Amino acid sequence: EEVEVYDTDPLDRDTDDDGLADGDEVREDIGTDPLDDDTDDDGLGDGEEVLTEGTDPLDSDTDDDGLSDGDEVDVHGTDPLDEDSDDDGLSDALEVLEWDTDPNSADTDGGGVSDGDEVENGTDPLDPDDDVDASGLSSDQDKDDKACGCSSADNGSGGVAFALLLGVLGLARRRRQ
Repeated sequence: EEVEVYDTDPLDRDTDDDGLADGDEVREDIGTDPLDDDTDDDGLGDGEEVLTEGTDPLDSDTDDDGLSDGDEVDVHGTDPLDEDSDDDGLSDALEVLEWDTDPNSADTDGGGVSDGDEVENGTDPLDPDDDVDASGLSSDQDKDDKACGCSSADNGSGGVAFALLLGVLGLARRRRQ
């Protein structure tokens, strides 16, 4: 049957040398071609997909993100089982093919805002100087505010201090008149 049905070599346990025995490849649960070491042509051998990566050897893009499993593993170092390896809101394929950002870094430019948020906000995920966070401040403004102690996150004490300063100036002005 092995020779007549599958055309495999009965003297070679693994005819295509992919790391999977011919008998395992023809089983229904795996279903790969025992004569083709990369049944889905994604750049990863069938054995590597089944035994190492946990990807589907019959689907060239297991996570359906637009990058082949082989490119994810061998070129980009991303997770072929997770469409957004860095969890920044952009798929690995969008980062690689459209935005030229790093699919393994949630904040490619290091500006303090994730690549996905930058794309959503209309800022450049490759330019740290234009990062704007949820407060509407650039990452540089946020740093300046924290350095001077006047951060908007200080629960309004900066506003109270400003009001007191205006009051003192108003009193001084009245005394001069």
